[in-house]
Amino acid sequence: MITEFALLAPIVIGFMFLSVVGFDAARGLRQITTASVVVSDIASRFDFMDADREGEVLATAAALLGRYADRNDYNVTVSSIANEAGDNLDELEVVWSFAKNPGTELATGALQDLNIPTINEGSSVIFVNIELDYTPPFNVSGGNDMIALKDSSIRRPRFVNEVCYKQPGQATICSNNN
Repeated sequence: MITEFALLAPIVIGFMFLSVVGFDAARGLRQITTASVVVSDIASRFDFMDADREGEVLATAAALLGRYADRNDYNVTVSSIANEAGDNLDELEVVWSFAKNPGTELATGALQDLNIPTINEGSSVIFVNIELDYTPPFNVSGGNDMIALKDSSIRRPRFVNEVCYKQPGQATICSNNN
């Protein structure tokens, strides 16, 4: 009886720790999904984007991520993607993009790697991508337990054809410079 306990107890305890880590990671992914949907919905309701609203959007994402934003390295990227290419629906362009971490903004060349729905000529979408390097509350494998969690959300602008980016003292950034 003691031998069986000595053999099975570490396995049962290991499975318990793994289930806690798995549950916490699943909850983190749910938080990321919620944040990406809410942030894309908020950004799609603006009639324009500027530096102040950019800060509000990033603060909203951090608030929705909660403790996962406090404990882990994360990035939020918000972009406007438009199709101004006429009949060629595959010619999409990133009109503007900003990110929490500078240098990680979305570029037009990266659009082929994303699963973006068909965008009609003259239309645009708001694309939000949230990535988080999740670190479990405790180390179960003895190595690097970091898990990369990621979610994206796409919304059409609600009240305008395109959400333009306004910069003080500079031209407004739109696909057609509307």
